[in-house]
Amino acid sequence: MFRGFIVIYSLIFITLLSPITFASDFNIDKRLLPNINFPWLLIKHDKENSMSSDTDIPRIPEVIYQKDVSANLDVDLATPLIYKDKIILADHEGIYVLNEETGELIWGAELFFDDLHNRKVKDPQPLTRWKPYGLWEFVQGYGIGKNLYVATTNGNNGSLLAFNIKDGNLLWRAKIPSSLTSNIIIGQGKVFLGTAHTDGKVYCYSEEGKLLWSTYIGGNIRGLTIGGSLIFVSSESLKRLYALNINDGKIRWIYEAENVVTSPVYRRGLVIFGDISGNLIVLSEEGKLLWKKPIGVQSSVDGYTYIAISKHSIYVCSFLDGKNYLVSLNLSGNELARVEFPKEQSLGFPIATRNIIIVPTKSKDSSKIYLFWKGTSKIYEIEIKSTNVWLLKVSVAYGNLYIVSQDKDGKYKLLKLGDKEKPVITSITTSEKDNYLEVKIEAYDRQSGLYKAILSYQIDNSGTVYTEMYIGRRYVIEPIGGYGLTKEIYIGRIPYKKDTSIRYAIVVIDNVGNYLISSDYNVI
Repeated sequence: MFRGFIVIYSLIFITLLSPITFASDFNIDKRLLPNINFPWLLIKHDKENSMSSDTDIPRIPEVIYQKDVSANLDVDLATPLIYKDKIILADHEGIYVLNEETGELIWGAELFFDDLHNRKVKDPQPLTRWKPYGLWEFVQGYGIGKNLYVATTNGNNGSLLAFNIKDGNLLWRAKIPSSLTSNIIIGQGKVFLGTAHTDGKVYCYSEEGKLLWSTYIGGNIRGLTIGGSLIFVSSESLKRLYALNINDGKIRWIYEAENVVTSPVYRRGLVIFGDISGNLIVLSEEGKLLWKKPIGVQSSVDGYTYIAISKHSIYVCSFLDGKNYLVSLNLSGNELARVEFPKEQSLGFPIATRNIIIVPTKSKDSSKIYLFWKGTSKIYEIEIKSTNVWLLKVSVAYGNLYIVSQDKDGKYKLLKLGDKEKPVITSITTSEKDNYLEVKIEAYDRQSGLYKAILSYQIDNSGTVYTEMYIGRRYVIEPIGGYGLTKEIYIGRIPYKKDTSIRYAIVVIDNVGNYLISSDYNVI
């Protein structure tokens, strides 16, 4: 089993193997690279609240940078949203956008105060990139659609704001006659949010700021998720799950539960949520109960369910018989795996990536983030010492991890973890066969593993051909962490005849898109 460990703040440096460097006239066809171009647009990733991204991440992520980001974040406003080349964060009084590559401030909007006196003692700086609006409302939620949308609230009043994400200009403001309680959900050209029990409604706006409809549910609206033509709604202290028509807000159906329900997640025609007794409940899109399992599913104090759902699996942070587990199930409810955690560790929201499941945990003295290969085997852990009481907030996008933590002095920090190293080729050999030239290489990538090895060649100065090399060892099952974390053999073949000239190079690609092109080789 492959295991690793790093400590952040008290940094332990791992000696890297020196890579062989090459130069080549060959270029890579970008279509050969893995697709990791997936942003993180909402607090729970997407409009389905899936906490699941199709990006891949390093098996051993390393710190790229660490930035102080605010003195005024809290657990609800700590999730980094990642969109193209920007990171979006919010604190109680403002919204701000950072450069994804460097972590530096691009622009900030001070929404509560009408001056910047409070920003002088807060990060990020410089102060000249902030603009005060003086709305006297606190930030409640935020999300990205066509624009950057921010929900604000104070007392019995609230607002939905739209900003140009590039320059921070306020595009429009829609006032709402109630206190807001839910995070923003954006989908199908619409923006949805919920209000407190004094109003108890779901509101739907166009992305141009026009109120399209509002529907009374009751209680404090917390959980909103979109699936197909419906928006599913849970409300704090209610034993009901509602399905509303996304276009007009009319109630399509109501599921009556035995206990107070937690926030729903939608995936492939299924509506998945928990209740306060720890049951995991799965409904059809029409509201029919498909299955129910007493699995000890956990949720946050405001009713957000600790589950992540990939294309084919459900990952649940559960508490059963006094023990904490990550439980993996298929969409039919059959248990696939169960991983136990130390009892002193509290679990947070899991995240499902293409191959790795991420679980943040919190104990008395430190916080850890565990990486599990396909939900079964631990391959790495990241420890952040000297943290405050709340669980780490983690986002994944574009092959990187983004973590927000708070130290004991109350300072909030943003960490970007990823892999900037190219793969390594340790040897290249060739041998002539009857009608082809066999090229054999040894290569590896210690952080992310290998995605592909490509043999790029030209015969008699003709056009460039790209052919994928095959793995030279036989495996019964894929190794934990994937192929190429240690030296892997790849073999490729080039059609060969006498009196022909061959020019070739090797392209080795890791799972997060770093690549190495060897020098050119000529066979005459």
